[in-house]
Amino acid sequence: MVNDDPVDDTQDETILLFPEDEAWRTNVNQVRSGATVVPESGWDTGTPGEITLSYVFPEGTTIVYTIVSTGYPDKEVTVTY
Repeated sequence: MVNDDPVDDTQDETILLFPEDEAWRTNVNQVRSGATVVPESGWDTGTPGEITLSYVFPEGTTIVYTIVSTGYPDKEVTVTY
């Protein structure tokens, strides 16, 4: 993963991107903020998608990730740290 944000990368956070019933969307390979996600093995088999982001933000920061999946509508995931 490429992290272009000027933040401390000392802490990882795993975010479930898609619930079980949306497993077909797990061919995601990019977070639009500029961070590139390398899909883990099994993603292309329709398993629920999880990625680990090495971002650290001040407490209370809300970030909206736009998940881009070719051929499907964009999906927004809002995370408050």
